[in-house]
Amino acid sequence: PKEKYALKAKKIDHPKYKLVSWELYFNYYNYVLLHYWRK
Repeated sequence: PKEKYALKAKKIDHPKYKLVSWELYFNYYNYVLLHYWRK
């Protein structure tokens, strides 16, 4: 379990991973916002 956690931490620390995760979050937020805005 500790090794897996270390691997996850390394992935999260990676700049590209942070950028992609933030982009996905931002896109998801926009999608939800637009979805509720139309209602």
